[in-house]
Amino acid sequence: MDFMNTQQDLKSESKFAKVNDLPDGKYSGKITSAGFVEVTIKATQEKKQTFQIKIMIAGVETQLTYWLATDVDFRRLLTSLGRIGFDVENWGPAFQKPYQIQIEKAAETLINHVLSFHKRTTPNGYPAIGLDELSESNKELQAELDELPF
Repeated sequence: MDFMNTQQDLKSESKFAKVNDLPDGKYSGKITSAGFVEVTIKATQEKKQTFQIKIMIAGVETQLTYWLATDVDFRRLLTSLGRIGFDVENWGPAFQKPYQIQIEKAAETLINHVLSFHKRTTPNGYPAIGLDELSESNKELQAELDELPF
């Protein structure tokens, strides 16, 4: 946790974080937006497709990004959506339910729901994010606010 050894600017207007940067633990927050976002890599000007979920956690907008560069990345997104209740096993060309349309519908459904997830660091030092639950209730959020790192 290098941030513990760095002086923090408490007057900063920044209210944004990436899920990957959170300390290991369990989190819940209200989803403010979700959907496909094309990102341009500054160094190469290359465009990359992502799926982003923005979650408000204790007043801080926190972003979860799925990079969609490979079929493995895409399956990771589908698996995550399946974990929180979407019927991804019945999506795709074989079911006449195109992935893009179904994921866009899922994104609309996600907004204003509460997402519970966990973050851990692998032995190799990489962040691992697991989606745990999607709910319509805010009642469990208050109990978790005191445990947040920010």
